Amino acid sequence: MNSSSGDHLDFRDLLSYTAEQDLASFIHVTDAGAGSNVTLKIDTNGAIGGVDFTNPNQTIILGDVGTGSINLSYLEDHAILL
Repeated sequence: MNSSSGDHLDFRDLLSYTAEQDLASFIHVTDAGAGSNVTLKIDTNGAIGGVDFTNPNQTIILGDVGTGSINLSYLEDHAILL
C-alpha cells in the first residue's frame, strides 16, 4: 500500500463519522504478518449502538500486503484512509 502511487481507501460514504470521533470505533485493522493479509472490519455507526467488530457491517481483506506492523494509525499517517 502506497498513497503516493494512488493507493487509498475512501470510507466517507460508508461511515457515520465526524472528525471529533475516534476512528478506532469504526475501523479495526488486523495485520497477520509479513506477506499476509491485512483485514479491516468496519462498524458503520461506530460507538452509536455499540462498537461491534465480531459482526462487522463490512469486512475488507487486502491480500498479501501485510508487514506485521500495519494498524489504523499507520493507515491514517500514510494518508491511505480518506
